[in-house]
Amino acid sequence: MKKNNLLLLLVLLIALIPFNIKAQRKLSLDDGEYRNDVQVKMGELNPYEVLDTRIDNMRYWRKAAALGLTPIEPYHEVGLGQYKGNRINAKSVVRDDSPDVPVTKVNSTQSENSIFINPNDTEHVLQSNNSTQNPVGQLYGANYFYSFDFGQTWGGSIQGAGGTNSGDPTTAINLNGRQFVGYIHSNGGQGVSYSDNGTTWTPVICAYAGGGGLLDKNHLWVDNSATSPFVGNLYNAWTDFYGPNNNNIEIIRSTNAGVSWTNKQNISSAVNAGSHNQGVNIQTGPNGEVYAIWSIYDSWPSDEKAIGFAKSMDGGVTFSTATRIINNIKGIRTTEVGKNHRVNSFPSMATDISGGAYDGNIYIVWANIGVPGVNSGTSTDIYMIRSTNQGQTWSTPIKVNQDPTGLGKKHYFPWITCDPETGALSVIFYDDRNVTSNKCEVWCANSFDGGDTWEDFRVSDVDFTPAPISGLAGGYMGDYLGIAARGAKVYPVWTDNRTGTAMTYVSPYETNNLPRPFDLLATIIFETGEAQLTWQFENVPSFQYFIIYRDNVQIATTTNLQFSDYLPTYGVFKYVVTAMHDEGESSGTSTIVQWGDAHISVDPEEIIENIVLDTTSTRYITVENTGQLDLIYEVSGSTQPIREITDYCIPSGNCSWGDGITGFSMGDIVNMNNGCSPGAYGNFTNMSTEIQPGQVYSVSMSTGYSNNFATIWIDFNKNETFESSEIVLSGFALQNSNQVYTTNITIPDGVESGETRLRIKAQWSSTPNDPCASMNYGETEDYTVNVCGWMSVQRVTDTIAPGNTKIIAVNFDSSDLEEGTYYGNVKLETNDPDKPEVNVPVTLNVGTSYPLALTVVADPPTICAGESSQLNAIASGGTGSYTYLWTSDPQGFTSTEPNPVVSPQVSTTYNVEVSDGVNSLSGQTTIIVNTAPDQPATPQGIASICAGTYQSSFNTDGAANAFFYNWFIEPAEAGTIYGNGLVGTVTWNPEFIGTADITVLGVNDCGNGELSLPLTVTMNPLPVVDLGEDQTICAHTSITFDAGNPGATYLWSTGAITQTIVVDSTGIGIGAANFWVQVTDNNGCTGTDEITIDFKDCTGIYDMSSTWSFDVHPNPSSGEIKLQLETQNRNPVTISIVNSLGKKVAVLNNVIVAPTYSVELNLAKYGSGIYFLRIDGNDVNLSKKIIIQ
Repeated sequence: MKKNNLLLLLVLLIALIPFNIKAQRKLSLDDGEYRNDVQVKMGELNPYEVLDTRIDNMRYWRKAAALGLTPIEPYHEVGLGQYKGNRINAKSVVRDDSPDVPVTKVNSTQSENSIFINPNDTEHVLQSNNSTQNPVGQLYGANYFYSFDFGQTWGGSIQGAGGTNSGDPTTAINLNGRQFVGYIHSNGGQGVSYSDNGTTWTPVICAYAGGGGLLDKNHLWVDNSATSPFVGNLYNAWTDFYGPNNNNIEIIRSTNAGVSWTNKQNISSAVNAGSHNQGVNIQTGPNGEVYAIWSIYDSWPSDEKAIGFAKSMDGGVTFSTATRIINNIKGIRTTEVGKNHRVNSFPSMATDISGGAYDGNIYIVWANIGVPGVNSGTSTDIYMIRSTNQGQTWSTPIKVNQDPTGLGKKHYFPWITCDPETGALSVIFYDDRNVTSNKCEVWCANSFDGGDTWEDFRVSDVDFTPAPISGLAGGYMGDYLGIAARGAKVYPVWTDNRTGTAMTYVSPYETNNLPRPFDLLATIIFETGEAQLTWQFENVPSFQYFIIYRDNVQIATTTNLQFSDYLPTYGVFKYVVTAMHDEGESSGTSTIVQWGDAHISVDPEEIIENIVLDTTSTRYITVENTGQLDLIYEVSGSTQPIREITDYCIPSGNCSWGDGITGFSMGDIVNMNNGCSPGAYGNFTNMSTEIQPGQVYSVSMSTGYSNNFATIWIDFNKNETFESSEIVLSGFALQNSNQVYTTNITIPDGVESGETRLRIKAQWSSTPNDPCASMNYGETEDYTVNVCGWMSVQRVTDTIAPGNTKIIAVNFDSSDLEEGTYYGNVKLETNDPDKPEVNVPVTLNVGTSYPLALTVVADPPTICAGESSQLNAIASGGTGSYTYLWTSDPQGFTSTEPNPVVSPQVSTTYNVEVSDGVNSLSGQTTIIVNTAPDQPATPQGIASICAGTYQSSFNTDGAANAFFYNWFIEPAEAGTIYGNGLVGTVTWNPEFIGTADITVLGVNDCGNGELSLPLTVTMNPLPVVDLGEDQTICAHTSITFDAGNPGATYLWSTGAITQTIVVDSTGIGIGAANFWVQVTDNNGCTGTDEITIDFKDCTGIYDMSSTWSFDVHPNPSSGEIKLQLETQNRNPVTISIVNSLGKKVAVLNNVIVAPTYSVELNLAKYGSGIYFLRIDGNDVNLSKKIIIQ
């Protein structure tokens, strides 16, 4: 414990200087001592004397600024946002036009947003945010806004709900429609206002801050599950600072719709946070389960280290013992994300109460630096964990944002919601993937399968440049976003400063809840690259077909639950399968597949080097990628043989007051201003520097608190234990905080070379002598050093493309060594799934005599038929006089030369026995003989296609010995073909008609194989269909359409399937009508045409076609009609009467009409019914319907 006499010194200083203490001091105060009505515990300071950076509340920071503890944020010029468009590009969204709508036009600032949907009306929402005057003057606190039209227009007030308050808004609406806004009360406690009409609010103080402290970072929730025995219960929770449950989460409940509240109970103490618990989030399950989560800080300042969890199964009366449901995460509270505002990684939670397939699931999201558990890199991503058993166990983290990780992009401030009717998940977050590093956009992500897969998309119309709100706390632009969903309507809400002022925007959208495929699985056939896809689907009447996408490009449609696709090349691909319905396309199910791998080959597999004293030499290791994808490897060397890996001890500590190491540098290791690591232990072994025995090195260190002492160990013997003999710096005084101290350390002579670990440990008030002991105040950090001794290998991480090689130099130095044998190892860590680690043993013989040794190699080890390779039997040691005897398998070769040249016709193993007259050794090497690839079989694929086809894929069964394939198409004007694998894809020339030959050949290092026999593909023309020009005719007359192409199949818009049809206005009436036909020929090719007929109201029947006109009356008639024709055309025509069966009942041949023609006809003898009057000639084809009654 720190010295109590500091208290007396502080009291004297307070009496002598103005009340604006800014420097932190550690005190040991008696329990119960108060300062300015704030109860101060042992080891704490009054937050109104020394700034408490843990507190996020806006009003506290304003008061702290007034006391001189912190500056207020100065005025900033903020760049205007750039418009990107209001269209949402996502299959998971139905409504893709989603403009951003501000919740108010009153000149003010808004930040920290909460939103809740009325469970009785999905177009009615309540929104609350922190609001202030603009420029900042009065703080209004948590206000109230409302919309009754799906967020298109808004009402409400910037004033606090129920009066001015200290902000941190949170909202809820119960099943009876009562609305609630929770906030920090102006007295530092907690308040919840309620309203039954959304405009008049009743404030209720629901909790007081004990000891004059502050109840900070609150969250409110209501149980709206119809199946819950506690439906209607309200729950409110927060962090208690300086109260009876200091640094812990407290919770209360109301069982009478917010009129009164229970006493507080501590639910987080069991997680034993090293500093504090903060950022609580509450949800309720389908049966009334109450869940609470929060961030755990084990030191301060620090990033979030873990997530705490507690639950109640009795409506909040009692809670289970709190646990850490996920440890070793790395949030962003201290590290930040490079934006110009303060950030955090408070978790957000949602539960599924929909009664659907995932009913009861719990979902938690947060922002993590790197992959959770690894916690390294420059990217910050959104991760989700899920529990399917009420929080007993949790899934591995699933990344929500779908852009590639590791690119340094930042995604943060996530908030999650689960639609209580559909079970769909939606998450909102800030995102900079498509903008510069100082800007952001707002993105959302949807999931329909319980969080297994996600689709993300930009939801904001603009980008913006985050900046603190001038006049508020330094760095403050709000601490969280909001989102709510119900009945497929989703309301994301956030703050941005696109106009230069921080304001709240809402951009509602609707999720696509059309029935979708699920459980997409893929199997890759390695030999062919065939991807065999299967999925599940619950059929519905509106279903039409499935759509298959590969890497966002549609490749096929099918009505089956399976599909096979040939991948175009080795690589990683994403498949998505959606369902097309009468109403449109559903969202999809997805999977990622990989064809091929990286594979490593090293040569030699062992190094034996013989050198005399005081000399140097170099040997080389060739690393080859024999796989299909990029090989990533990291190389390191050690002069100890391979040993079983054990763990170094990891001491705990506490640097909440700045103790420990805030900066360290030595050689290539530069890690200044690194802050406190989670748990006061920093694993920085990815940072390394080289050192040499007997040399002196400069080290620099700093601490965040005075009177710290540092000790440095280097594990020279690599036994994973830091021993007292391995101390290189002991008890070095870091007297002042935030000052960089520099000193020297000396590396002893004779230490083992290779990589090992350096540990620095800093402790307050005393020298750390035990490298493993925990500390009350202090921190430990580990780094890597590479001791350059008799063997050195450059530590490098590199990538090798398929078929390529890299060379690793292994350097030897026998200076300062004695004669003898030394052992080492070169280690390569790779992404080869079969060989994640490759070790090359190293033996160094130093002196003038050493044991007989033999290395056998072939150069090159792989040849083509007809080529040669040189065998090398490299003997060393022994007597120095050697004899050689070579034999082969298959038999047929012998030699007594040390380095014979051979030309095998087949792959052959060569054995050699070497003797020095005293001892003998044997070894072998194999030469692989390759031939040019065999001839592939004729390509497979569709051999008859139709004009207008854009692309076609063809595949081959492959050829023995082929590494890749070349595809060809003849003639060249038919199109282009690409692909180097078993699939060739043709992009057809849209003008091409005729036949084209598709061929393929295999290729390897020995050249091209024989070209395959061709697959002849016929590009068939489409049927030519011409229904003529659009026409105008009289109603009750008819016209004949002829689609031509005899022998084809037909489908008319009327449903007819004949070559010709006769149409009239029956069922159409007066006006225009469109008629179309699809004609499919014997090749399966389809041609279409359409025509518009405008039916006019005429007296009797009057029509004109070109220069023809005629009149038939009366119509209908008893059978006696008069036909009058008029035309200038002098060509003869045939006039015929056709019954409904198509049979001609009367014919007048070779009738000359010009200029007029009139005839009376009696059709009564043919009986009543529908007849057609046809006029046919060289330039006329008319048909009119006649009705005989």
